[in-house]
Amino acid sequence: MTTILTLTDDDALRAWLISSLTRHGASHVIAVSGVHEALDRLDLHPVDLLLVDGRTCGADPILETILAHVARRFPVLVASPDATAPAACQQLTLPCSPTQLAVAVRECLDQGPSVSRRAFAAGSTRCSLEIELNNDRRRVPPLVALLLEQAQPLGWLPESQETRVQIALEEALLNAVVHGNLEVCSRLREFEDGRFEEQIACRLREARFARRRVRIRMQGNEHEVRWTIRDEGPGFDVGRLPDPRCADRIGLASGRGVLLMRSFMDEVTYNARGNEVVLVKRNAGSDPLEQAAPACRELLSAVGAGCSD
Repeated sequence: MTTILTLTDDDALRAWLISSLTRHGASHVIAVSGVHEALDRLDLHPVDLLLVDGRTCGADPILETILAHVARRFPVLVASPDATAPAACQQLTLPCSPTQLAVAVRECLDQGPSVSRRAFAAGSTRCSLEIELNNDRRRVPPLVALLLEQAQPLGWLPESQETRVQIALEEALLNAVVHGNLEVCSRLREFEDGRFEEQIACRLREARFARRRVRIRMQGNEHEVRWTIRDEGPGFDVGRLPDPRCADRIGLASGRGVLLMRSFMDEVTYNARGNEVVLVKRNAGSDPLEQAAPACRELLSAVGAGCSD
């Protein structure tokens, strides 16, 4: 059974996609109009393909970044009048016939990543892990997969939040490697002449950058999971980071990673130097008093005792 999730806010295109896909073999087509709804569906209901209206990507640069991450887990096909598909996604040029759509879907399914829905055994109440990462960006996706697997036995994180946590962790680790250890400026990504990748390659050839490491510490229990990611770079002033949602920066790539981390995690904090970030995801069903830090719990208890006098 083939299940396809379509993402578009265009009613006419949605109706055409559903009709065409159903007639050409898709046994189940799910339609959503927003990126958060799409992420919910991807986490809770396995799909074979995500089909996205490319005009939506062009209007929302943050969505383009999200799709590049999602494409590592699910085949993603971007349908658009022009070539706007993000990295790792397949492209379908519109307008097209239902037959052309069916061919593109089949090719995307054949070329896309296989989706593994890992089963996990509930019962574990704590997890702890420490890992050291070199500056090879190719190791980031499998490392994030490992971190998510370690959180699975806790029983509450994987199904409801896996895609969001995956995106946030990948962004944090890539920031630590590229901007932290290698000290490559994010503004170079705005140029299309390859200077961003060229600078990364150059820094990897210099021993003083290449020998740096990223250290990851993961601690989790039934209430929350906490990831601490520290690089060996000089750090940065988080307070001076521009907001990518501002009108003059909405089309730029720099700053999107931190925005996604803050959007998908319950807590994101940096140390004073700016070379260590702590990301926290909490169990929404946990007792708020149990989630609080020890000092905060003592304060809440003291307040409660005072009210009862």
